[in-house]
Amino acid sequence: MATQTTRIRLSGKTPAQPQINTEDIGQLEAGRMLVIQQLEEAHASESAAITTHRAHIAMTPEGPYRKLLERHLEETRTQASLLQDRLTELGANRSVLAVGFGAAQTVLGQAFALSKGPVDLVRGRAGEEKLFKNAKDEVATEAQEIATYDGLEATARAVGDVKTAELAVRIRGQEERQLSALREQLPELANATVRAIAAGDASYDLQSTGAAQAVREVRDEVQDEVEELGDEVSTTAKRAKRTSQRTTRKAAGTAKRGTAKAAEKTQKSANKAASTVEKTADKAADRVEKTADKAADQVDKTTSASNGDLPIKNYDALNAGEINTRLSGLTPAELRRVETYENSHAKRSTVLERIQSLKQSS
Repeated sequence: MATQTTRIRLSGKTPAQPQINTEDIGQLEAGRMLVIQQLEEAHASESAAITTHRAHIAMTPEGPYRKLLERHLEETRTQASLLQDRLTELGANRSVLAVGFGAAQTVLGQAFALSKGPVDLVRGRAGEEKLFKNAKDEVATEAQEIATYDGLEATARAVGDVKTAELAVRIRGQEERQLSALREQLPELANATVRAIAAGDASYDLQSTGAAQAVREVRDEVQDEVEELGDEVSTTAKRAKRTSQRTTRKAAGTAKRGTAKAAEKTQKSANKAASTVEKTADKAADRVEKTADKAADQVDKTTSASNGDLPIKNYDALNAGEINTRLSGLTPAELRRVETYENSHAKRSTVLERIQSLKQSS
């Protein structure tokens, strides 16, 4: 069999190089930035949800609803990690603008969640009603997150980013499962609220969960995390600024005059963006600090208010003997409230024994 040899005919001219369409490059970059922006929005939402979930778990007694929240908290942590990994793969950590947008979204989302926890603690007339309101909020949040991932998937597919689209589908499936499970819990939470408020048959007291202290701890942890984020944003902005300066100097030394001018213009934009990022980080950190202080005050007021809700006025100011003399006229539901409060605070044996005796004789 004859061997065929492929011959290249040289014309003495350099073969024409394929032309790169700068419009196509611009469109690709614009598409990538759009995906990054939506990923940042999703990441900020999940980061804030972690704070909210932890506060709600702290308010919730053991049972199916709490298990549901705990399971989704772990899912949410994983989701936030996966979103951050994808952002890194797309180079979001190298873009001054992307870093600034992402930091603002995350920090402000955390600030909102931070301030919401104490508000959730005080709303409603009974612990059961607080849980019912929390669950309704969580249903609304899940629906919003599903819409976020619908949009992210569609955007990613439109620009040919299959990996991001598949990630959006995966996370959306978890959100849809959580939404369905939460809706199944609503009837029981509503019934418990009716029994507690209309019939006086309260199943638990908010203070028995240690909610005030738990929200206070969440506040402190989130404040530390946000401060670290602010430092990271400032460092990344400065690094991106230096990288942009080096690129500009290199372009100015090797490129034509027109290109050099364009590079200088780009440098000015990068410098301005970097300055904006640093200012955003500082302002966000200040806002979180103020929100954290406000949250702490609200938690303290919540703890004081819970004392005021007891059937015995000025409860904490009374000694055990004074409390025991006031227990006789209380209903079984009121005795349970006092017992729950006493167990989560002073734990005086004489008071608890007196309550047990009255409960058994009623």
